[in-house]
Amino acid sequence: MSSADLLQTALTTEDPESRRRLVEASRVLALRENILACTKCELRQNATAPVPWRGGPSAIAVVGEAPGRQEDMEGKPFVGVSGKLLETALRHAGIESPSFINAICCRPVGNKWQQAVEVGADKACDPWFWQQLEMSEAWIVIPLGNAARSKFRRDDKDYVGITGMRGQAYWWKRWLIMPTFHPAYILRNRQLESTFVEDLTRARKQQEDDDTPVKLLKGYDASSTLETLRQPQDGYDQTQKDKLNNHLRLRGWVMARSHWLDDDIVLVRDEKVRVPDKVKGVVYSVRELSILSHMDRNWGDAKRLHNAKKSLGGVIVS
Repeated sequence: MSSADLLQTALTTEDPESRRRLVEASRVLALRENILACTKCELRQNATAPVPWRGGPSAIAVVGEAPGRQEDMEGKPFVGVSGKLLETALRHAGIESPSFINAICCRPVGNKWQQAVEVGADKACDPWFWQQLEMSEAWIVIPLGNAARSKFRRDDKDYVGITGMRGQAYWWKRWLIMPTFHPAYILRNRQLESTFVEDLTRARKQQEDDDTPVKLLKGYDASSTLETLRQPQDGYDQTQKDKLNNHLRLRGWVMARSHWLDDDIVLVRDEKVRVPDKVKGVVYSVRELSILSHMDRNWGDAKRLHNAKKSLGGVIVS
């Protein structure tokens, strides 16, 4: 079934939850179809087929460089020898079911990143890369090696190699970046395997010590229009207000004042979480706010979406 067929089915489905799931599935399938049909650069001529991401929604996305020979043959990222080492290391680190994404979708000749850059594949694949990362719903990104880490440079002077960057963490827009070695490098340097697992374990612990929403707001692309809020709610004094904010943070929520939308909002990590009635504000999931923040060029659409949610009592809508 094609993405168009799925969408048509969704439009004729009466149950709202089923409709939401079908629409989401059609978006995922449409992105895969577009990637597989891509002929934007020369790499496609020699590749068996482009290799889209694999894995469902996850807090962690593992970002590689490009497909290798085995990945090119199977159409899946990280299924070769390096991928098997990575899977073992992830298992030892306690990371389950991350998303796997490559910076470019087609195999370069000789597995050489420089050849991909020379034909403009890194730029041609940019839209696909960011859409795949958004689709993964990850907030922790683990770039493997220098090529993958280059997608998240902090500024034009940020050319520190992976040896100097591994083991560190920094915010880049709304993602927490935690670089480490590429598994192919570990295959050649087995003495670093324990260090590789330690880096991955650090990412898993970061996920478990999740203070995500507060950090997301601080590192968010829309940070210029959103600020962390500590204004009293109606009927609450300062002590009660602090207790409420602590209550929210412990459950993966944060209150914020949006001058952009002229309202209080509640940012929630998980769309299934119920926000207490005493919390006043329009409720947004992290993903919804991400979508909204990308509507800057069409302010009217963003405002209409926000007003629609507000008129529905701030409930989460697809």
